[in-house]
Amino acid sequence: MVVTTRLRPSGQSELRPGDAAASRRRPLASRARAAGLGSALVAAGITIAVTVIPGIQFAYRRPVLRVGLETAEALVALLIAYLVIGRLRRSRSLDDLVLAVALGTLAVGNLCFGATPALVAEGQPAPVASWAGVGTRILGALLFAAAAFVPRRPLVRLGRAGLAAAGAAGFGILLNASVVWAVRDRLPLITSVGGAKARPDLFGYHGLFAIQVIAIVLYIIAAVGFARRADQRPDDNLLLWLGAAAVFAAYAWMNYFLSPALLYADWVYAADVFRLLFYLMLLVGAVNEINDYWRRSARLAVLEERRRLARDLHDGLAQEVAYISRAAKRLRHPDPDGDLPERLEAAAGRALRESRQVIAALATPVEEPLEAVLTRVAQDAAARFGAEVDVDVTSGIRLDAARAEALLRITGEAVTNAARHSGTRRVWVALQLRRGRPCLEVVDLGAGFVPEVAPAVQLGFGLTSMRERAATVGAELRIRSAPEAGTSVKVRF
Repeated sequence: MVVTTRLRPSGQSELRPGDAAASRRRPLASRARAAGLGSALVAAGITIAVTVIPGIQFAYRRPVLRVGLETAEALVALLIAYLVIGRLRRSRSLDDLVLAVALGTLAVGNLCFGATPALVAEGQPAPVASWAGVGTRILGALLFAAAAFVPRRPLVRLGRAGLAAAGAAGFGILLNASVVWAVRDRLPLITSVGGAKARPDLFGYHGLFAIQVIAIVLYIIAAVGFARRADQRPDDNLLLWLGAAAVFAAYAWMNYFLSPALLYADWVYAADVFRLLFYLMLLVGAVNEINDYWRRSARLAVLEERRRLARDLHDGLAQEVAYISRAAKRLRHPDPDGDLPERLEAAAGRALRESRQVIAALATPVEEPLEAVLTRVAQDAAARFGAEVDVDVTSGIRLDAARAEALLRITGEAVTNAARHSGTRRVWVALQLRRGRPCLEVVDLGAGFVPEVAPAVQLGFGLTSMRERAATVGAELRIRSAPEAGTSVKVRF
């Protein structure tokens, strides 16, 4: 009996299941809090400086710069919405859908009610467009905050859910614009000296004051929600940047409250700088998301290739070597059938071909065209038995990794069988598109055989291997042959 004793320092608790995941979450939680706190401190410092210090008043009449800011923010929002849609296609989750719709709503608000009015207003207040833009941005802020709290629930019908969400957001934008247009004659027009009012007005525009407070509260809720979710999901770095961006958005609306100038198309305020920082933080988060995606894709591709090679080695080379090992032990005893040496030779040949195919797969450049790889595989298989091969491949045919691998393996096996057993010195290989589907054909005019009674030692294992590989990727394989009439192997993918 063996007794194992584990010692640990005094006062140190034993590591329990889940502690490793918790330890991974701690650094990200610290980063989430640090990002939110840092954004809040920077924004608070700028806001206090602009509001309290008499000599600082960030308000400049720059019509071109205002147009540029509104356009840039709209384009950034559209870009990030597109990237989040790509993320949504992978995750198929409700929270990513709401986030994509929120960003799309903010993009429409900036483009339709911000950049365009600023371009055509020529410095004059545009109440309809400005108030419609305020309403659309509030709707975007509401969806943005909701994205931080909706459950990460998988969507069964993503297309239908996406159309419904986009339609609902579009209806909200149109309803908001219609209401603003209907009451356009009663809309208040903020008139401060030079459009640069630097102190809040709590009594003149109650509706605008309420809207600004609502926006501030929504973005604070979003910042808290995304920080909390980043703590719960340690592998999702985008949530860090969403939380930090929400902090800048909250301070942007706070500065609009301190200097109520939403209706001026040609002035730039501190609030506009905070809004730009909000979108820049989203852009940085999107860039990090893309980098993380490509890193994960590269790791998954390597793992998938390793699994594929492991399957091929297990199903091919390992099985043949195991058969040779078992059969070699029978050499010590009389062979009742008298064909054991031929079986060993055939198994050794198949093992050799499998090893060469694995080596060729490892040595093949990743970006090499399919037609080039197919030509090389066919030529190598024919050359080993002194045959010649004519290859006719339609360029531009694309197959996924699994079907391309099955195609190459079937080609190598079919050419090997033809060169080795048909008695002919020439083999034809063609890969063409027929009715939009890739079709492989390997033909020889040699001795032929009866497929149903193919000798197991010579052809049986090869035919079985080709059929199994075709069935694995859902391809149709047909073998036509007759004595003295040649052989045709057709595979339709």
